[in-house]
Amino acid sequence: YSVDESRILRLVDNVSSESKEFLQAGLMELQKRQDLQEENMGNLIETVTLKVQKSMEENLRGLEKRFDDQEMLVTNIVEVVTMNTKKYMEEIKEELGKRQELGVDRFVQLIENISLNTKDLLESGFSDLKNRQDDQEEKLASIMQEVKIQTQQSMAANMAELEKRLDNQDVQVASLIDSLRKDSQKYMDGGFEEIRQRLLDQEGRVVLTLQNATEEAQKLMDASLEGVKQRFNKVEESQNTQHDLSLQILKYTTPKPYSFKETADIISLNQHREWMTISRRLDGSVAFDLGWEDYKTGFGNPNGEFFLGLEKLHALTTYGATQELLVVLKDHQNQTRYAKYDIFRVGSELENYAILELGYYSGDAGDSLRYHAGASFVTKDNNNGGNFPAERGGGWWRSVQSMCDLHSYYEPVDNVYGIFWGTWNGWKYTLKSAEMMIRSKA
Repeated sequence: YSVDESRILRLVDNVSSESKEFLQAGLMELQKRQDLQEENMGNLIETVTLKVQKSMEENLRGLEKRFDDQEMLVTNIVEVVTMNTKKYMEEIKEELGKRQELGVDRFVQLIENISLNTKDLLESGFSDLKNRQDDQEEKLASIMQEVKIQTQQSMAANMAELEKRLDNQDVQVASLIDSLRKDSQKYMDGGFEEIRQRLLDQEGRVVLTLQNATEEAQKLMDASLEGVKQRFNKVEESQNTQHDLSLQILKYTTPKPYSFKETADIISLNQHREWMTISRRLDGSVAFDLGWEDYKTGFGNPNGEFFLGLEKLHALTTYGATQELLVVLKDHQNQTRYAKYDIFRVGSELENYAILELGYYSGDAGDSLRYHAGASFVTKDNNNGGNFPAERGGGWWRSVQSMCDLHSYYEPVDNVYGIFWGTWNGWKYTLKSAEMMIRSKA
């Protein structure tokens, strides 16, 4: 099997791309670490600066507090001296009052001496306070200078350490890149033949797998076709069985008092997938207000108005293929509507020939028969346990909420409604014609 050299070259290119991507990833990781270190350095500088600023602010607040304390002390001293002076002068005045013999000159001299002493005391206190304040300012300036020098030294040391670490990292990156290049070249040189051999093995396995898959797919297709043929044969056999059953039912269950024309029914059934009429109203030529036995066996003219019979309807819709129902209606303006149900099954006489199943509706006449699903068949002589008046006309699947009746009087009698389909024109409107048909479901 020939080797696709272009695929090998693409594989080699992919290996080179992977090595390049690996190197780029390593460089990006180192760059991220360098950026992180620079960010840490900036944070360290900012932290030191904040600490120095905070320390200076605390020292300034301390000095301001000490100045405030000193001013308060001076104020207290002045107040004390003033109070003492006032008290002393009062004492002198009182003493002078006692000793009036003292002369005015002596008293004035005494007052001047007291004033001079007080002034000297105040000047001495202010001078001392000023000297102490100057000393504190010199100490604060010295502290700030020392902090500044220490900060600069610390930052210089940190910068030197960071530069040293960056130099070491540059060396490590260069070494790592060189090592990666050597390993990549070694991997490409040493693994080329192995990759080529693996490609040959994989291509051989792919060819074998495709051959096996083609054979399996052919087998599956053959099996599927055989299954489809068998299912088609079963459907055809089931349709033939249903067809034969329908013929037997029509042949051996003859309605009274009218008989069907067997040839016409057989011709109708032999038309594949054609509908078979089970009830027809055209012109009122056949009376439908009959009893239970008539509806059980069937009556009328198959070429005109008739009803197939409940027993036959039960057999056709119960045994064999599933049946569907089609109802075709026409009003006196010759407008036509229809209602179709994809499933229609009628029970046995023991079940009062009730509508046991009524499938999905489609059409344009409305779903009137839905209100009669599950209802028993009722005639004028057999209510089947229901409370339905006999004057309502022919037999039908009666329900409390009656929405349709295709077996009532063709013409209304004594205000009793005729044949109607409630979801089209309402229950008071008498239709011109109505036909019910069934056929086996496709």
